[in-house]
Amino acid sequence: MGWRSTANSAESGERQTFAGRPPRHEDDVLEVCALLRAALVGLGLSLGPFVVDGGRVDDVDATADTADGDTIQLQVVRAAQEQVWRQLGREGQASSMTTDAELALAVVDAVKHKHGKYPMEQRARLVLAVDAIRAPGFALDGVVQRLRADYRVELAEAGFRAVWLIGPSHQQVHLLVSADHDRPL
Repeated sequence: MGWRSTANSAESGERQTFAGRPPRHEDDVLEVCALLRAALVGLGLSLGPFVVDGGRVDDVDATADTADGDTIQLQVVRAAQEQVWRQLGREGQASSMTTDAELALAVVDAVKHKHGKYPMEQRARLVLAVDAIRAPGFALDGVVQRLRADYRVELAEAGFRAVWLIGPSHQQVHLLVSADHDRPL
């Protein structure tokens, strides 16, 4: 069986429901790349397709070349939901009820986790994509607004070239921070 998930906003928080098997680390890299590429092209950046390298040189999940000769090095991280994924693995279904603040903090924690793994010079070259394809509650407007209002400085201080939040549709792809404030990368 594949997977499916839903997210609904309520006054008390975000309810997410999941069915299927839990994701593995590399499951959504191609979809993350396609959604991010569409967003970048929509912003006027001319770039080729992302290429996923199974060898994962320097912890880069995928690369894409821009028309001006730059190479985008992409690292994908999933926002932490370990309890949900464990329950999904055991029972084939799971649900969670969280607030926008809790979801935003989980995104920040995922970025901090990657921050701790790489030296500054490597982070400065990496575009970090936080994968929320299977957990769409992370990409809802209330969470994105909280990330931008409360955590922009903290996300920028992580030192990545850019941090994007990638939800399950092109409407849920959000630039959170960029080292070059005038450009999406």
